[in-house]
This record gives sequence, C-alpha cells and structure tokens, in this order.
Amino acid sequence: MSSVKNLNSLLIVLLLFGCNGSAKAPAKHDASSDIEIKQTSDLQKLLAKFKEVSEDTFKVASSLNLNNDNYRFKGEALDDTEIKLLPEDMIKTYPSDKNYYACFKFRMDKTHTGLIIRTPSTYMPSSIKLFVLDNSKGMIINSYIELAETVIEIVEYWDKKTWIIKDKTSMTSFLMWEHQNEDTTEIFYKIRFTGEKFDTLSV
Repeated sequence: MSSVKNLNSLLIVLLLFGCNGSAKAPAKHDASSDIEIKQTSDLQKLLAKFKEVSEDTFKVASSLNLNNDNYRFKGEALDDTEIKLLPEDMIKTYPSDKNYYACFKFRMDKTHTGLIIRTPSTYMPSSIKLFVLDNSKGMIINSYIELAETVIEIVEYWDKKTWIIKDKTSMTSFLMWEHQNEDTTEIFYKIRFTGEKFDTLSV
C-alpha cells in the first residue's frame, strides 16, 4: 500500500513539474515599440497643423508684420514635442526660441512631403524654411533649406523669396530670388531636391 502511495505522489510531482515546465513565460514588454508609436502619434499631430498646397506654382514670402491677419504664413504654433521632431541642428541654432509655426505641406515626390515652417531668425520668427518628411521612414530628414526671409538693419536690407514649381512630371523645383540693398543686382537661382538633398542648378 505504501508503494502505491509513493507512486501516486511521484505522479503528482511529475504532473506539476510538467505543467510548470510547459507554461510560457510572460512576454517581455518592448519599450522601443512604445517610442515608435508615440513618435507616429506626435508626427500625425504635427501634420494636422499644416494646410495643403493646391497650386502648381506657390509663392513663399516673408514679412516683418507678423500680426497682419492677411499674412499667409502666420501658421499654427508647434509645441515642444513637435519641435523635437525637427532636425537637431536647426533646434540647436536657437535653443531657447520656441517660435515655430506650421504653415503648408505639399507632395514633393512619391516618398517625400515638404513641410513649410516659419522659424526663429536673427530678430524675430520671420524665416520660412522647407523641411522634408520621409514618408517611408516616418521621420523628418536632416536636409532643409530657407525659402524666404526679410531682414532690415540700420543700413542693411536683405530679402529672399521662393516660387515652388511643379512640372508635368510632378517633379518639384524651387526658383529663388535674393536682393540685398537697393544698389545691388538681384540674384535668381534654381534648387531641386534629389536623393534626400538639395542641389543648386543654373537658371
């Protein structure tokens, strides 16, 4: 009888061990997935602040009268989380200035979306820059350019404007105009975005 009890006890121990051994350990939580989801959420919130560009030729101009209700590039303010999505070197240029304003967005090519943002500058947030969103990576790349700016000092005047042009092949190019002081020659040049960088072309 004693041997039967011992056998039963052994079977119970083996069954318990088998249950514990086959039980799956709790899945580890992947913190990186939370970061990715949060970045996607932050990016979606940022993109919602931009207006769509519908024109084939779109003029970008700066202004010193930023309180004018008719100024097309007043934009919607970015919060700290959205500013952190921009290229690091841009943020480091004006580390304590949070004057970033989402203005317009447009399709640059099959992979990239252009984001026009008014940013801090020497005296006021009058510089208008183009940042590039890589849709396949879900991130804003490091390449960006200034589209427009107006600076007036005591004896100095400098102005820049850009026309964003889409051709029949849906390629986007940027015709830029610069003018410094009244007695200097106006400068025109063309820029195109290729291979995740901006190249200057002759006009």
